[in-house]
Amino acid sequence: IPASAFSGWTYIESITIPSTVTSIGTYAFQNCSGLKYLNSEEAGIFNIPTAVVTISDYMFYGCSQAVNFTMGEVEKIGSNSFYNCSLVEYFNSETQYKIEIPSTVTSIGEYAFNGLTLIKEVYVPEKLETIGNGAFKDCSKLTIITLGNSLLSIGEDAFKECNNIKKIESKATKAPIIENEDQFIRFLLKYGATHREINEGMDIPLRKIQSISKEIKEE
Repeated sequence: IPASAFSGWTYIESITIPSTVTSIGTYAFQNCSGLKYLNSEEAGIFNIPTAVVTISDYMFYGCSQAVNFTMGEVEKIGSNSFYNCSLVEYFNSETQYKIEIPSTVTSIGEYAFNGLTLIKEVYVPEKLETIGNGAFKDCSKLTIITLGNSLLSIGEDAFKECNNIKKIESKATKAPIIENEDQFIRFLLKYGATHREINEGMDIPLRKIQSISKEIKEE
């Protein structure tokens, strides 16, 4: 399916894609705000063909009727790909309000899940290496984040405006590179991480953590 194939088709409600399709271009369904059925007979369910291995940039940007996304062994999730899909309750998961990134994914682009305001839990798989800038920004009900052990970098503002986080679990054995380290330390401290957990889990000097903690208390 070529780039921008259905972009801006606000009136279309149902699309069926052959199971043999392996590639869907950028912006393919951008702002298809009336789309309710994708390879499905139930409203809100978007079944991406399992042969598709890349979720292209802006692929489902603004698909505001999507409730449930299913997919196969995706390897990459592009930037802005699910931006403002604000009604999503299931993402590759049978658990409501959970994003479960496919186990085969190695990278998540910037702002990929920006504005998924109903999501409460995010699970990042073992193979994932990079989370882009603003990837989960404004997921305002997000409370639980689980990060896999291959994570190498977390972009700036990756979890900005996620103001209800209660638990962050990291399985990483090596600290990821953080584009704005001070900001991320503030983020971790705000949501209950101890100085020792940040020091040992993220390999950040304890003195730096204590300094930022002091700044927060004085603000």
